[in-house]
Amino acid sequence: MIRSRGTRLALLLAGLFVLVACQPAADTITTTTIFSDSVDIAPGDGTCADAAGACSLRAAVMEGNATPGIDEIQLLSGTYSLTLVGADEDAGATGDLDFLDSTYLVAAYGATIDASGLGDRIIDIHGGDQHQLRRLELTGGDVQGAGGAVRAGSGTLVAEVDAHDNTASAGGGAIRVLTGYVALEHSSLHHNTAATGGGLDNEGVALVTNSTISDNTGGGVRARAGLLTLTFTTVTKNQNGGVKGNAIVVAQASIVADQISGADCANATFSNGYNADSDNSCGFAAPTDVPGSAPALEPATPAPGGGFPGYRPGVGSPIQDLVPEGAVGCGTTHAVDQHHRTRRQDVNCDLGAFEAPLYRPAAFCSLVTPAGAVVWDGSAYYVGSTDVARCLADGSLDPTFAPGLGGPIDAMAISGNWLYVVGDYMTTIDGDLYSRAARVDVTTGLVDPNWRPQIVGSVRAVAVHLSGVLVGGNITIVDGTPVKRLVRLSEVDGSIDPGFVVDVENSTGWENVQAITIHRSGDVLIGGMFDTVNGTSRSSVARLDPASAAVQPFDPDLTDTNPADPMVQVESIVEHGGKIYLCGDWWETEGIGDEENQRNVGRFDPATGAADLTWLPSIGRGLRACAIDNNGTELVVTGDHNFVNGTEVGAVQGIDLATGLVDTGWLPDPNTTVGVTDVVITATDVVFVGEFTSVAEGPAMHAARYTQD
Repeated sequence: MIRSRGTRLALLLAGLFVLVACQPAADTITTTTIFSDSVDIAPGDGTCADAAGACSLRAAVMEGNATPGIDEIQLLSGTYSLTLVGADEDAGATGDLDFLDSTYLVAAYGATIDASGLGDRIIDIHGGDQHQLRRLELTGGDVQGAGGAVRAGSGTLVAEVDAHDNTASAGGGAIRVLTGYVALEHSSLHHNTAATGGGLDNEGVALVTNSTISDNTGGGVRARAGLLTLTFTTVTKNQNGGVKGNAIVVAQASIVADQISGADCANATFSNGYNADSDNSCGFAAPTDVPGSAPALEPATPAPGGGFPGYRPGVGSPIQDLVPEGAVGCGTTHAVDQHHRTRRQDVNCDLGAFEAPLYRPAAFCSLVTPAGAVVWDGSAYYVGSTDVARCLADGSLDPTFAPGLGGPIDAMAISGNWLYVVGDYMTTIDGDLYSRAARVDVTTGLVDPNWRPQIVGSVRAVAVHLSGVLVGGNITIVDGTPVKRLVRLSEVDGSIDPGFVVDVENSTGWENVQAITIHRSGDVLIGGMFDTVNGTSRSSVARLDPASAAVQPFDPDLTDTNPADPMVQVESIVEHGGKIYLCGDWWETEGIGDEENQRNVGRFDPATGAADLTWLPSIGRGLRACAIDNNGTELVVTGDHNFVNGTEVGAVQGIDLATGLVDTGWLPDPNTTVGVTDVVITATDVVFVGEFTSVAEGPAMHAARYTQD
């Protein structure tokens, strides 16, 4: 049978995808115990241990090299600093981490490996044919040679990796592929430097999917030899060109455009359809390609909860909604984008690593008594006293979006085309009976009459998980079934999930789930007022397995020693930089004495819940919400407090993530006696809402927007 070149390539890519996806389970699993750099004293004895008996990252690699089979090394969340200097040593005792055997390096909750000052790359893969690097930040590599962060000599899966600020004197500022294959998925190679291929230098087989290669010096990608594939990938803002080299390059649903200098492509690529460049240099000639386009990419935005930077299609971009469902895996084999946001957000998929949202008006409205707000990729949806509102670009209310929910709304969440809303007094919509929960089509503003769970009890929080809609509060019955404060509902019909059973209790008799956050691992974080979850002691915050609802070890153990008001309450949970930030109302964290209180806000290890004792802001009572600012440098906190670490402030301020000190140069000072009820962050702005009519700069009716430096 004679097949076309495109068919043969498609079959080859499918076979390689299966090869990458079917890596076997590890034979041994080792968990590190320290972040400092030390060697294993007896590699091959079956125990990861340095001279002090601790298991460092380097010691785990050395032990794995001496142990037959596939070794999985599990990292704690935090920063691993490589400090044992000595390049050109290939046993892993000094310099870079040498993988001599098949190794999986995995951080369940995200970890950083920093090689600043090491004078070498971070990881050098020599032997073995199965390797994984997952949920890692790789930075500070600096090598006289190739591969500033990783030099790969055999099969490697790189997933959810952020490689930045690495340098190589030769090729591959971030990654150099010598032989074999590397599969790069949901990752970002940015701000790296090399003589060529600042992001990636390949002469093996490199499969790049749902990833961004941007802002590199020395070019984005050097396709030196072998095969390079780009699928739903963005290559942009690189100096000295985007993709160049003599290898076979196959692109589909990808963007190679808007380089800082140099051409988008130095050699023609083979297009499998739905590709865009900005200067006609890539040879994209398939009927579905858009060569020479102006993709109007927006500035880099962080992932939800913090994560990999990227560029997404701007408003009116010609690369939006070009890929039909099923074509090149749109909505099927590629059902999510780089940040695991659902493809498709609209009728078709967008090109590149990021799926653009449906709505992104640029201004925000003045509303009457809003209780909260949510921004979905820049769209502003406000919870009001009787409804939910959407703003147009000129700051006016969108008259076509008026669901008529008929009662105060307490919380909302957006997933795809649906806006999920919950409220205690939302009992009728357009004369039809509802019971505290509904969902609205964000395109039409119409309520879905077929999604109508019957909830008894107060509702305070809602979040959308891959497996359903989580609703929390003091809920006692759903559709006639007794429940205890937290339920998961079907996104299809609103029915209760009988396999997700949670029992949230409080010995004081007042229990409530007030905050729900989905961790990047998929686990469910809940906060509120409670002291046990599924029979396990937890002080107002818990982490649950998304499938079984089993309580995880994460336990900050918040306490309140204030005799006048002994209450522990968590109102907001934020994940960022491998840490969990909690905001609410408590007096101290267990293990922190009176002189070092972590009062009403804290930073915690996502695995154990241990408090970060280097970050100790002390804030007055009444925190309502918190969020990481758009620079990733401050935690913006809101409420009705009036001091931070003894500094008098208003109800909104930024807390430095490095020092825990208040940003005295940014004090909006809304005039409120009730409090600021919510804060949301856009790509460029900080937005907060509440019972105020002015801020320090002038009038502001219940909603204010700041562009933060």
